[in-house]
Amino acid sequence: MTYLAPIPNSDVSSVDPTTLTFYKIHQLGLISSDGKKGRWASDIMRESGMTVKLRIPPGIPTGKYVLRHELLALHGAQKEGSAQFYPVCANLEVEGSEGAKLGGKGVKFPGAYRSSDPGVDINIHKGVKAY
Repeated sequence: MTYLAPIPNSDVSSVDPTTLTFYKIHQLGLISSDGKKGRWASDIMRESGMTVKLRIPPGIPTGKYVLRHELLALHGAQKEGSAQFYPVCANLEVEGSEGAKLGGKGVKFPGAYRSSDPGVDINIHKGVKAY
């Protein structure tokens, strides 16, 4: 999952990351549209040298952002509270559309997920068909 959070006043040095609102711009989970049912995004990442390619969506306002990309490891998630999140963040500057706005409802970190959320509390060892 990949999120973008605009940095208020473009002041990277003094922003408290817990105050930022993050907007999801990309996600991959269980891939079945390529005809290889049961293939996970992590399989594709391993084949690609642990990289993910994505485009910043068009229409993003010009400014400075925190980009948060995270992996969610589900191999132990059959026990509530045992899913593992691996986030990494980077600062970036976007030359986008003046006056544009990020759409949708944003989330805060920490706090965007609960261990009881259906996508977090899941047993992938029981033959998941969709995610």
